Amino acid sequence: MPDLADILDRMTVRVTSPDKRVRAELRRRAVTVSFASPDAYGAYRDATALAGQVAATITSAVAAADRARRQLVAQHTGLRIDDEPHWDPGRRRLRERRDRIEVQGESPGGVVRITTVGLREWRVHVVAGTLQRLNSARFCAELNGAIADVHRAHAEAVYELKSAELGRVGAQPRGGA
Repeated sequence: MPDLADILDRMTVRVTSPDKRVRAELRRRAVTVSFASPDAYGAYRDATALAGQVAATITSAVAAADRARRQLVAQHTGLRIDDEPHWDPGRRRLRERRDRIEVQGESPGGVVRITTVGLREWRVHVVAGTLQRLNSARFCAELNGAIADVHRAHAEAVYELKSAELGRVGAQPRGGA
């Protein structure tokens, strides 16, 4: 029987945007975004509308993964994970500071910028004219590059936070959270 760590490692969450055109898949805490159909990208006429749908989809995927993680832990251990403040003041402070970490990521071509707070609240900006300049595949590559940049920046920020709070915590992360 697989242990909880293996089950959590294999967990995959898939969500669709409110307008049903954007999909996100979260696996091993990494998010990948794609379009639900070949013509979904072309249906967008406004970069701001697309950015809003992408942000809502990523936020939804992260929340769904958090719920699934909590449910799996409860099923396999009988323990309940909650958002209550930790009883230890040091851990409570560390969690509070971690949840307020704000990082930004940018796509390789600079056409997508993402800001997130605690990897829970996501804001996406798509440069005007991008929809006309890039096809769907290239846009997804840019978007997923920005998401990867966010995860790298967040991992580095968490490392720095833990180092400051707990002392040296090991090797600095190479990317991904």
